[in-house]
Amino acid sequence: LVAQAATPAERERLAYLAGHLEFLVPYADAWILAHRAQGVLEQAARLVQEKRPADARDRVRAEAIPIWLELAPKVRQAILAFQNIAATRNDVGALASLHNKFVRLALVRLRMSIEEYLGEISPDMQRAYEQASSAAGAVAQRLFLPTRPTFLARGEKVRLLILAPGPADPTTVTLHVKPHGAPAFTSHPARLLGRRTWETWLGPFTTPAPLIEYHVSAQAGATRLTAPSGAPALSCRLTLL
Repeated sequence: LVAQAATPAERERLAYLAGHLEFLVPYADAWILAHRAQGVLEQAARLVQEKRPADARDRVRAEAIPIWLELAPKVRQAILAFQNIAATRNDVGALASLHNKFVRLALVRLRMSIEEYLGEISPDMQRAYEQASSAAGAVAQRLFLPTRPTFLARGEKVRLLILAPGPADPTTVTLHVKPHGAPAFTSHPARLLGRRTWETWLGPFTTPAPLIEYHVSAQAGATRLTAPSGAPALSCRLTLL
């Protein structure tokens, strides 16, 4: 469906829906595997209580490690799927929560619990952890506005944050603004805040026009990006009150 989309805007919207479905599959698989690993650890804890630490260690090595080795790439797959569709302020917050809870619990805390029984760091688990945490091929080159204001009082202004994740650092990020119906956009360079985040301001406006059109663009290597997709033919619109 995404490949058959007639316009960049339609493609972007379909990809957003498809990305959530793509995320849910490895996310659910990871939790199922984590539940199985937790069950093995609970069995091992009972063996320790029965004064059988060697049996507990053997069970963890034979059963919990293979489960975790299957889980680690599922965690990476889920996070990368979500990173590649994050497009709103809520998405950015959800992504931070996933890193803080889902990734930390699955890749760090669960691994530490398994290695606690072994008394040593498993080389296989360490390699899998490094692969799951690698930044290589992490996200596609993107540009998006987490918040897109739709109305503003005349004389007021609002801060815009522009996110540009991907393998290349954009050399320029620019806000383009014009009153609806005007022949050309006015360009305003954005300021880099750090961590692929740029800042610019929308407004204040004194034009008598009731609508303002705006979009952002970036140059990352040989790639020119716009948000929304299809700009300037399709831009965000702001109503002046």
